[in-house]
Amino acid sequence: YISEHGQHTSGTLTGAGLLDPKAKGMAPGATLYAWNFNTQQNGLSAPQEMLISTRDYDVVVTSNSYGVGMSDSYCLNPSSYNATDYQLDQLVNMYPKLTHVFSAGNDQEDCLEVTGSRYGTSTKRVKNAILVGALEDLTGMSYFSSGEPTDDGCILPHISTFGYDVYSTVYNNSYASEYWRGTSMACPAAAGTITLLYERYKQIYGDYPIASLVKAAVLNTAEDKGNPGPDYSFGFGSLNGLKAVELIEKNNFFVGSIEN
Repeated sequence: YISEHGQHTSGTLTGAGLLDPKAKGMAPGATLYAWNFNTQQNGLSAPQEMLISTRDYDVVVTSNSYGVGMSDSYCLNPSSYNATDYQLDQLVNMYPKLTHVFSAGNDQEDCLEVTGSRYGTSTKRVKNAILVGALEDLTGMSYFSSGEPTDDGCILPHISTFGYDVYSTVYNNSYASEYWRGTSMACPAAAGTITLLYERYKQIYGDYPIASLVKAAVLNTAEDKGNPGPDYSFGFGSLNGLKAVELIEKNNFFVGSIEN
């Protein structure tokens, strides 16, 4: 089975726009490594693959546009924090400069039909990551983008960005004839923006930032949407890369630690 999904998201991340400048990606100068997390022919889990990518190839941003579609029973019994979530969080503890970016999911409308609620519609529970919702026409929340309060009260998604009718690359040096939509499309837009923040931080301070700083910068400079303050549809709001990079350039941040 050949899917163009990975090609499409990769184009949003790093497409050069050589054949069509309108399809230029967010970080066209970045180096992209791709892993097939679905086939699992080597028997490794996604977190194990990510460990290899970070340890052996110095990958600092992962963009993850995949997940489990929610069945009716899933909608009625939302996920809890599981072993994969734990392992992904562990990776960031092991490699503090590693930022995971994940699509939040596309099951808002489907679960609404089952439960009557727009919430509890994602299978993602990882904490040390940035989960991305999909905006429609840059300002409004899409009908499909998942959002919820998790069972421990965490907000999901964390941030939202454009993920509706996106134009990008497919196989054979070509572009998709139809525009695609989904949090899968929003995720690489956010990951590409975050990659640029990594680049700018290193230019100024000589090293890559830690993931918690990047997440704080992105969330706290977002353009508020929906209910005032963070909410369970837009998260902290619409991603604003310009404000985030200005925060870094002006050194308007502090890094410290606290006890439990």
